[in-house]
Amino acid sequence: MSHVSQNISEPNKIDRYMNGECHVFATALHRELGFSYLILVDESELYGDFIPAINHVYAVDGEGNAYDATGRHDVEEVIEG
Repeated sequence: MSHVSQNISEPNKIDRYMNGECHVFATALHRELGFSYLILVDESELYGDFIPAINHVYAVDGEGNAYDATGRHDVEEVIEG
């Protein structure tokens, strides 16, 4: 059973964790609740010494839910894009 309820964050904090600091949010859930990580990587421009870019980091519970600053998402839907 998930320990996360509704999102009560202020809009400016949501923006912060959705634009550059999503890994901080995911790490907080990892540390506090033991959630694992789901890291979305952009591999669309693979060539030469290209290093794939991390697009977003989610925290994932044991029930197939992925969390970011906007709330709960189904892991399968997140992966499918």
